[in-house]
Amino acid sequence: MDLFGAVPYSDQGWSYFHPPLHYGIGWLLAQSGNSDVLLRGLALLGGAASLGIAALSAVLARRVLPDRPLAPLVAFTAVAFLPVLLYTAPMPGNEVTAALLGCAAVAWFAANRGDPEPRSAHDLGAGILAGLALLTKASAAVPLLAILVSLAIAALRRPANVRASLRRALLVGGVALLLAAPYYARNVAAFGTPLRLSRNDPLVVQVESRQPAGERGWSDYLSFPPSLFLDSSPGKPHLVGSVWGTLYLDWWSDLYGSGQAPRRELRAPYSAQGLVSALALAGVIPTLLALLGAGLSLRAALRRASEIDTLLLLLAGGNLLALALFTQRVPVVSAVKGSYILTAALAYGVFVARALDLLVRRAGLAASWVAGLGLAAAAIVAVAVHTHTLLLPARSPSPNVPAVRAWFGEHERARRDFAALPDPFPPSHGGRAGHHEVLGGFALRAGDWTSARANYLASLQAAGEIGPYSANRLAVASALDGNAAAALELLDRALSHEGVAELLVNRAALRAQLGNFAQAERDLRAALELDPSLAPAWGNLAFVLERSGESAESRAARARAAETEARAPRGFPHGVGNGYIWGAGRGQRWLLVVGTPGIQLYRHSRDRSAP
Repeated sequence: MDLFGAVPYSDQGWSYFHPPLHYGIGWLLAQSGNSDVLLRGLALLGGAASLGIAALSAVLARRVLPDRPLAPLVAFTAVAFLPVLLYTAPMPGNEVTAALLGCAAVAWFAANRGDPEPRSAHDLGAGILAGLALLTKASAAVPLLAILVSLAIAALRRPANVRASLRRALLVGGVALLLAAPYYARNVAAFGTPLRLSRNDPLVVQVESRQPAGERGWSDYLSFPPSLFLDSSPGKPHLVGSVWGTLYLDWWSDLYGSGQAPRRELRAPYSAQGLVSALALAGVIPTLLALLGAGLSLRAALRRASEIDTLLLLLAGGNLLALALFTQRVPVVSAVKGSYILTAALAYGVFVARALDLLVRRAGLAASWVAGLGLAAAAIVAVAVHTHTLLLPARSPSPNVPAVRAWFGEHERARRDFAALPDPFPPSHGGRAGHHEVLGGFALRAGDWTSARANYLASLQAAGEIGPYSANRLAVASALDGNAAAALELLDRALSHEGVAELLVNRAALRAQLGNFAQAERDLRAALELDPSLAPAWGNLAFVLERSGESAESRAARARAAETEARAPRGFPHGVGNGYIWGAGRGQRWLLVVGTPGIQLYRHSRDRSAP
């Protein structure tokens, strides 16, 4: 989005199938030109969104239990200190933003429930919020469906109100779909489906192939092994075969180590297993309270005492059903994540408030204290573990942080952050070869050609093999470092096996620099036949044609170069031919351009990383 000013297609990169709204917010933050504004801005957005979900749950608890002044506080506390929100909120992903918008749509719609004269403005607002949620994450269809199904149930209960319910459903659903339609219609036009997942893309296939997988059976949805409290390793059979057990652990303990509670790098007296067990045990009482509260809401809904309860039950049940269907389609461990059902937190807070209210009124002082202390203990343990450096040592930054720094031209910070990573590339992710490849990319962006060449050479030596793109990276660094002969030799050897557009462009640039314009033109036309979206190829062709005396053709090629650079390319990954595939440096396909100053590294006109 920052490079081309366009929303990418879902086949153009890792997780590009997500709708664009949240990442559009990130793009706005990126206009500051500062990596901290982007990274901290998204973290603050997530934190505010998580508190917003807790506040909405408190609002609904007040409507459901109007005579219980502490109910909103209980609901807010239960949601605000949920581990899944605490560790997901600071992440730059779209889950919490989508959850806030979905929960806001439900809460805004619920403000109309039970009123003698439902207001169209509330339904319109619910439709707008639901549409924005759909533009943030496709799973936000669950809150919208909960609203529409609740209207259908209301119509069945009161046949006289069928037309009013239908009118309301058309307003809410119509507005939501109208807002989201352009994005999903583009997917239908391009892929024949409104939502194209990335499961068949090479990088995703590679990652999923390393995870335990298999067909899901009924037993996977009926099993909840107690051993999960003692052994929480995601790949163990008792978790692979238990969808709800895995979901419970990730909801309460950050099963995959995504947040402040990593599964490795802990020093004594802490252990990853001990932390997970403590968090999982702390979640038992709040979970039991939520289940009791859900039962109370079901009873109220069946008695037609509360339409809001019906709505919340549909929201919670819809989330669990959607996750069950998703795990059927994607039967790997990482498909079971608590962050995928964050909108259920809205209902969770109300259910806990309902249950605690019943215990206070009916079960006596002892039971009430046990429940209240259990809820408080869960919050305390979650805060202690998931608050940065409060209990645990500071966790190493994500390997993606240096990539963001490099994109903004903060090259020294990028290298420093990368050097602080303990093991950014384990063997499964390239090992030392990947490590040096990233450092080479940082150096090349920063204009340190000698360091780039040394790191790319070290990467090849660590890998023990040379492919066309690794040869290209070393050739580009060598050419910029003043060794054009070595660069040409690398490119000639790689191109003798297969024709690769980027390599042809770079060889043509070197040949043109040496005055071999006829050979350079042949290479460039061959490259453009393979990939006409390569703007540097058109620019180099313009230079070659101009030097060959073909002025008219040169002007046409230069115009084509400008037109191509301004247009977002298609294909996987996004930005093919422009040097931007993996932001940290791995996999980048650098390109050379030739002109009056000589050979230069190609940088897109919107590239922020120029030193």
